[in-house]
Amino acid sequence: MERRAPGGPDSGFEPVDSLTVAGERHLSFEGAVPHEYATVVSAGEIVDAPKIVEIEVPGHRSSEPLAGEGGVVGRLTCHRRALQATVEIGATAEAGTPGLTKLSVRVTNRADDVGPEATRPQALASSLVACHTLISIEDGAFLSLLEPPAWAAEAARSCRHVGAFPVLAGPAGSDHTVLSSPSILYDYPRVAPESPGDLFDASEIDEILSLRTLTLTEAEKAEARATDRRAAEIVDRVESLPEEVLSRLHGAVRYLRPSRVGGVPARGSKVRLRPSGRVDAQDMFLYGRAATVEAVMADVDGSHFVAVTVDGDPRAEIDAGPGRLRHFRLDELEEIDQP
Repeated sequence: MERRAPGGPDSGFEPVDSLTVAGERHLSFEGAVPHEYATVVSAGEIVDAPKIVEIEVPGHRSSEPLAGEGGVVGRLTCHRRALQATVEIGATAEAGTPGLTKLSVRVTNRADDVGPEATRPQALASSLVACHTLISIEDGAFLSLLEPPAWAAEAARSCRHVGAFPVLAGPAGSDHTVLSSPSILYDYPRVAPESPGDLFDASEIDEILSLRTLTLTEAEKAEARATDRRAAEIVDRVESLPEEVLSRLHGAVRYLRPSRVGGVPARGSKVRLRPSGRVDAQDMFLYGRAATVEAVMADVDGSHFVAVTVDGDPRAEIDAGPGRLRHFRLDELEEIDQP
């Protein structure tokens, strides 16, 4: 979506970067407009060959006069391009595991007027942006890809995620809905109870976003308010947050649990990483890697955490100096026998 703020009749309604009318500032900017599409498929439709669903977003133009002293002093014009995309939905039975089926969903932008020589801004203007896929199933159940059962762990690791990360969604413990998002989330994502309001970032990293908002200059805040109603809400809310609300955003631990293994590895011992995804979803990329124990730390409730450096990581020695280590629970490690 492209919004422009042309000036008044004296300027021939030529576009300007900003226009202030009756004390309210209007900016020219490019943004996105949310859309939702739904489709229903049966298992029989997608097992032998994927089903292709076409998505069409019609273009739109609008113009809104801005009235001030002496009549019309400008116009807000909005141009939204027509968009096309396809959704390919398929299913494949997992060989050797009866009852287990892999579901695939591929969303592809399809813009006939954008060639290979197009610039990134040109391509973005004709593309779906920040696409989220919500998948529900009847007469079946989804398995967690972050914490799959042991019998399905190998199949879960073989799944490919390109530009999106699927997690279980809905009430905690349910298994009928998956959310595939551009953001890395945990299973059953929730807005934190400490959050004082929506930051429209899909992951609610409240403290850092609030502090960054507070560092904006007055001119930058004014520009943000003029760009978007939701941006104005964020700026106004963050500026009015009491100190006690800001302080409670400084982190909360939700997933601590007692260790399921008895032994505590000694410093310098070798371990194999088996992250479950509960601590940091990024750690899933380290699954199966060997690591060296640098420290063992106990939490206030008696739980132990092991700080490691990843073997073969060129930054390991640099990070170990100031203590930039990776932390895992005991049940996420497998000790390696050393000669």
